[in-house]
Amino acid sequence: MQVKFNTESWFNSKTVTDKVDQAKIKALSRQGAAVRTTAKRSMRYRTSQKTQEEQKSAGTRKRIHKSKPSKPGTPPHAIKPHPFMRKLSDFSYDQATESVVVGPLPFRVAKGVVPPLHEFGGTKKIRNPRRRKRRIGSGGEISVTGGKRKRVRYIKLRTAAQVARANRLNEQLYGSEYITGKYAPRPFMRPALTKVMARYPEFWTNSVSP
Repeated sequence: MQVKFNTESWFNSKTVTDKVDQAKIKALSRQGAAVRTTAKRSMRYRTSQKTQEEQKSAGTRKRIHKSKPSKPGTPPHAIKPHPFMRKLSDFSYDQATESVVVGPLPFRVAKGVVPPLHEFGGTKKIRNPRRRKRRIGSGGEISVTGGKRKRVRYIKLRTAAQVARANRLNEQLYGSEYITGKYAPRPFMRPALTKVMARYPEFWTNSVSP
């Protein structure tokens, strides 16, 4: 008597598919967690200049170290005390595509543009750091003289006309209120993925138990 084993129905049985699905989710989640952890650790913490100054004033810090950005092509720094991408990075399993998604969550203030700029580089419209919005009661430009080496006279602004003049001169001196900022790529997710890929087989080893 010959008995034929229907491999197709066996592999498609609910018991087997359920175990495979569970193993797949577990393995992919482990992969996602490993990529997230590697990406986080690649971003070194730095304390912001403002926080350093506050700490020095409070007597908890002796020296202020100039905070420089990371070199282009290397992961960005994680600036304390802001959460930045090191704390905001996460992963999740996408059931529709049966894959895991890893990366930083969107920022409320930056509206999600910071992570792509760091990863791929690019340009972004930013506020001109040299421009100042003059108001009544503040100091402001009242006159500009000279040629290449301009001499600017400042006074305390007391009238709306002086404020308007100061804002106009401020724009003439320092340009538009918004400028285009250029950002060199500082990837952190792609290097982490490349580093973890070599470990993928271990995440699947003995993943489906009888």
